[in-house]
Amino acid sequence: MIDSHYADEITVKNNEFILPTKDELFLRDYNMISSLSNNRLDIIVAYNYRTHALDLFSPQTNYLTQVKLDEEGGNGILPNIEGLYFHTLDSIWIYNRGIIYLTDTAGIVQERIDIGDLQHEEIIIDANFSISRVNLYYNKKRKSLLYTTRVIQQKGKPLFQVYEYFLNDKNVKKHALSGSDYDSDIMLLYGWKNAPNVTFSDDYIIYNYPIESNIYTLNLNDNSKKTFGGKSKYTKNSVHKLSKNTDFDDAERHKIENVHFFEITYNHVLDLYFRLHVDRNDYLKNENTFVQFNKKNMYLMVFNNKFEVIYENQLSSNRYSIINSWCIVNNGFLMLVNNHFFNAEIDEDVIVFDILEPNIK
Repeated sequence: MIDSHYADEITVKNNEFILPTKDELFLRDYNMISSLSNNRLDIIVAYNYRTHALDLFSPQTNYLTQVKLDEEGGNGILPNIEGLYFHTLDSIWIYNRGIIYLTDTAGIVQERIDIGDLQHEEIIIDANFSISRVNLYYNKKRKSLLYTTRVIQQKGKPLFQVYEYFLNDKNVKKHALSGSDYDSDIMLLYGWKNAPNVTFSDDYIIYNYPIESNIYTLNLNDNSKKTFGGKSKYTKNSVHKLSKNTDFDDAERHKIENVHFFEITYNHVLDLYFRLHVDRNDYLKNENTFVQFNKKNMYLMVFNNKFEVIYENQLSSNRYSIINSWCIVNNGFLMLVNNHFFNAEIDEDVIVFDILEPNIK
């Protein structure tokens, strides 16, 4: 792995917000979440898989509402969506089963784009805590949609690439992603950690691999690629390999006994990058692996716009669920508090979240 570069350190303060709700339809934890930040007002949209709805809330105003999505008809969107990007109140992009939908906060579908007819490729837009976070993104600067695919080559090694679908002329441009510098054979030897995390800004594709600490960027304007170090001071920075004769139980154990690096998220207001990762733990054969994974120590790293490390620290233990319940807000990084899974003392009639706010001078 590449060594990290460091700049002046900052502090990060934790602001807790409690959003009252008496409606049992709202969840206490979401694995599909996006945010819209305008004029210091944040609106969070999260997918509610139980009711097939978009739950919208704001930390500043206690705003809370739910937009039901149709499953059939002219505004039909199939349930259990796989991708979500909140651009404006009138433009919410949703992906599911080969189709990208453009809808709004009334649940009206304005456009459908079929991207599912690909040969020898698999679309990977998903938020899976065991594997990776691969986002859907609308690039307002280029008027394009970006999404990731996995190509299975004849030699058996996968090639990951980003498709860029231009809305004006419906043309597609492909951007190949570099493999992991640590080990390009990620598919076969690392259990569930077999795909990159892929996020975006208007100028960059930003990606990393759960198995190691490096950070990779691809410039959309000139196609240049760069690699940066993102080494943790507190944990290991790579994952050990599995044998070729692995099975499901081996993969579950591997998930517990190794670190896992999550996606790089860009805050355009602060011009900072955020990344979470979790440490390894000893595997307990008789305890549920989901419980064990959520008990791992979690760390937050913050990078400046040169990918120099300016902050790293361990977060509060057993406070957050490791199912990608986080997103960018104006003043920092929002994380939903898992009062359903770990914190039974928290009132069931509230949604609790923290905003981790960097102290930028």
